[in-house]
Amino acid sequence: MKRKVYVAIALVILGAAIIFPSKLPKGKPEFTFSVFSIADGVTVGGGDFWLQTWQASDGTIIRESKNGYFSEEDAHRALEGKLKDAVTILERKKPLDDLPNVDERIVANYVDPSSTERTVSIIQLQKKDVYRVDAPSLEHALAFEEYRRRER
Repeated sequence: MKRKVYVAIALVILGAAIIFPSKLPKGKPEFTFSVFSIADGVTVGGGDFWLQTWQASDGTIIRESKNGYFSEEDAHRALEGKLKDAVTILERKKPLDDLPNVDERIVANYVDPSSTERTVSIIQLQKKDVYRVDAPSLEHALAFEEYRRRER
């Protein structure tokens, strides 16, 4: 008798799930991105630098930049210097099979001292370059990273 009751309850729940689908988001959010501003130049040390500001379809601003250095050692030192300012390091991986041009990938939380706003950064060491994405949320940072990966 108990088994019949459990089966009946399971069927009611399954039926309700089919008739009233969940309002929870499914998978990663799909944002579109458009370039808001572009700047490039040379750093004090003489390496190439570029910065692009993007706007997501929900109005969120994302910054993307790349700093070039004269050697891989200089780039690695610069990366370690940037990590000293991180509030938390959420993930640190090397090497990456799915990103062959990336020697190391770090996801970290930062706080802007001038505004106390939190930022999630995805930082990649790419030989002599340090590439960085800054977004107000992990969701936006990962969606933008995936967007740029598909674009290449």
